[in-house]
Amino acid sequence: MEQIKIRHIISISVLFSIGNLIISLGNDNKHLWQTLIISYCLSVLILILYQKLLVKYPNMNLFEIIEYKYNNIFGKIIIILY
Repeated sequence: MEQIKIRHIISISVLFSIGNLIISLGNDNKHLWQTLIISYCLSVLILILYQKLLVKYPNMNLFEIIEYKYNNIFGKIIIILY
C-alpha cells in the first residue's frame, strides 16, 4: 500500500468542502456563506491532522497508521467505519 501523499490530503479536504456545499444547497440558501466558512475551517483542521500524520509516519498509509496506533481488532473496526 502507498503512503499518504500531499495530493491525497488536498483531495480529501476539497471533497469534504464540496460535500458540505452540496448538502447545504438543498436547504435554505440564506445561511450559505456561514456553511461555507464552517466547512472550509473544518477542512483546514482535517488538512492539518493529515499533515501531522504524514510527518509523523512517513512510510505508512492511513490504514496502517490506524492499525499501528490501535490494536488489530479495534483498528479494523475503525477502518471499517472509515
